[in-house]
Amino acid sequence: MLLGLSSCGSMMLKPSIREVTIQDLKQVYEIEVESFTKPYPLELFLVYYIISKDLFIVASYNNIVVGYAIGLIEYKNSEKLGHIISIAVRPLYRGLGIGEILMKELERRIRKYFVTYIYLEVGV
Repeated sequence: MLLGLSSCGSMMLKPSIREVTIQDLKQVYEIEVESFTKPYPLELFLVYYIISKDLFIVASYNNIVVGYAIGLIEYKNSEKLGHIISIAVRPLYRGLGIGEILMKELERRIRKYFVTYIYLEVGV
């Protein structure tokens, strides 16, 4: 059963969006493994937790992490850039708008750094 369902079972409640905690990293890594054929190692998430804390966010219902997004601020030449490193949502929670909520919040947080632009790289 999906957490976040209303009593009628037809509508999703909006997830809580917050900065990741060290306690969340195990759940974030589970989502990573469920979502990608070549997942990042758990240790890399610890590095992002340390270097990008305010740009490493999770979506949760009752402290169950259902999605995450990670961003970094980079400096190239004389420009300040926002880099979206990764975003993923648990398979059971896909199609409910959680990824969109995470992207919008991460973009809002990155823009506070007055970046020239924000980019996302994808692999196939």
